[in-house]
Amino acid sequence: MSAPVPNYLSAADRWTRDLAAWRIPDEILTAAPQSPLIHPVELFRAPDEPVPETPSQSRARAALPAGGSIWTSAAAAAGRPLPSPHPPRR
Repeated sequence: MSAPVPNYLSAADRWTRDLAAWRIPDEILTAAPQSPLIHPVELFRAPDEPVPETPSQSRARAALPAGGSIWTSAAAAAGRPLPSPHPPRR
């Protein structure tokens, strides 16, 4: 009698299986005018003019204690405001 085989996949095996299931079919990839697997650099360029502060940024600034700062990790322009290169201070 052989030992029972566990009925589970490792996280790596599940990830491999899921990536294969999410694969874009070849007929779509070959018909696309450009690869959907790239991100054009233009999406990540900061605008030439300063971006107005959003209501969320204003609320965050108002909630800061005196001398406080905010750490941001935003990386894309893509029509969204980019954070200041300097942390906002109050």
